[in-house]
Amino acid sequence: MKQLQNAIKTVNMDNFSTHTHLISEKQDQSGRSMVEMLGVLAVIGVLSVAGIAGFSRAMDKNKANTIINEAQKRATLVVPQIQLMGNENPTITEFINNDLGYGEFDTKVYTNKADNLPAGQFGIKVSGVSKNICQNILNTIGDNTIIHRLSTTDAPKVALTECGDDNTFLMVYNNDMSANPIPTEFGYNDCPENFYKCSTTTSCVATENDCPNICALDEDLSSGCVCPTGRDQSDNKCGNCLPTETYTTWTQPVLSSNGTMGGSNAFACSASSARDVRQAWRVFDGSNNDEETDCWHNTDYDIPAWISWYTINPTQLQTIIIKNRNARPNDTAAVKDFQIEYSDDNDTWTSVFNGYNPVGVLSETSFTINATSAHRYWRIYITSTHNTSQWLHLAIGEIAIQAKEQNITEHTLNEDTLLCE
Repeated sequence: MKQLQNAIKTVNMDNFSTHTHLISEKQDQSGRSMVEMLGVLAVIGVLSVAGIAGFSRAMDKNKANTIINEAQKRATLVVPQIQLMGNENPTITEFINNDLGYGEFDTKVYTNKADNLPAGQFGIKVSGVSKNICQNILNTIGDNTIIHRLSTTDAPKVALTECGDDNTFLMVYNNDMSANPIPTEFGYNDCPENFYKCSTTTSCVATENDCPNICALDEDLSSGCVCPTGRDQSDNKCGNCLPTETYTTWTQPVLSSNGTMGGSNAFACSASSARDVRQAWRVFDGSNNDEETDCWHNTDYDIPAWISWYTINPTQLQTIIIKNRNARPNDTAAVKDFQIEYSDDNDTWTSVFNGYNPVGVLSETSFTINATSAHRYWRIYITSTHNTSQWLHLAIGEIAIQAKEQNITEHTLNEDTLLCE
């Protein structure tokens, strides 16, 4: 019996140890499972945050594209009103989704005449655009969109850094819905980092693929190529390089002889006639002192008469000062009525100014011309004098000229880049 009892105790103790070990293992497994589950949940949480952020970015881009597309739908309705009906105050038909919840369109069409837009353009206004959508819209400009330009209602340019929490845009279109090349809001020099600089056209675009195709010599522009600045675009073709015009202040030289009109002299002069030493150059000698010889006299008593000058580079005449002769009024006849004329060949003359010069010894009068074009030949064409005596010669003591000198720089076409250099 005692042996049996001892055997039972042994069995029970073994069972208790085995059971205790199993419980311990289960507890360890449960602990590990809990840790693993928490780890999985943490990973899921991270992925969820990243997924939500990615989804949010995708939604912002989708909303930006929707706003662009909705604006284009409205613009498409405006073009026939302008192009076909000649309507200067077009309207937009109310859309069901006018209020998208993230951008509200104005039913008014902003036109060049009423709203100071450039000629040939109109604008579609959208407001209530968030910062992120604003940045997505600006990133899209230049990326195969018909929009010609995007601007705020208060400023002609919008930079990505100017996107605020609540934005209003004026999406501006060409009247014919053309945009080739597609202009961008940014100039070449202030192109943002996430945009691309097209060196061939010095333009700022969304991606390198948006750089316009440059036209070859005499290529038809209807093919879609772009004619860079500085090349001729006559007859709808991109031609050769145009010369560059620059203007600098012209300094009137002091003359000691007439020089040769049309020759290599920087400055020369001539007159309809001249009496003895009183040649045309005397009015350009920088003085008006010698009452006998320091002037120009015409030989003939007849009027009209003229005195002209030549510059080796074309000049834009701004101001001319006529100084009467330093002499007794009864000795000579001062200029009274005159015209300022120009010529490109010293033969055919065009009048740009009619003037009246007052009488008086040593009197000098300034006349503002402000010519809009530059020419090598100019003249004062006198039609009457203050003394009608047939024995008195016309005389001018001095002429002072203020003008801008035109300088021409010729350019050649680089066959590799198709740009003018």
